[in-house]
Amino acid sequence: MSLPAGEILQVAGAILYPPGGTGQYFWVFIMPNPPDSGRPNFALMKTLQFKTNINCGGCIKAVTPTLNGEQAISSWQVDTTSPDKILTITGELDETQVIALVEDAGFQAQAV
Repeated sequence: MSLPAGEILQVAGAILYPPGGTGQYFWVFIMPNPPDSGRPNFALMKTLQFKTNINCGGCIKAVTPTLNGEQAISSWQVDTTSPDKILTITGELDETQVIALVEDAGFQAQAV
């Protein structure tokens, strides 16, 4: 099989990846973790963004226990320099679940 340089081929949960210039390819298999494994299921992860009123270090400190305590969130960050104070979350939650978490922490969130 021949692919143009830098391109990948994804087939049924596996990726054929050509490393730079070696002419060799290798398969990377994407296997979801079992639901009870305690590990993130990367197959279900998505990145979501929200406008918020989390606008300072004190606000971030206040929301941190709530967001860090949610096992379905693998990472999050707030851009406090943005006029919309954008919260970016990567994890297995949908928009409604993230908004509920942010509101439970005392802040507002609106999907972008």
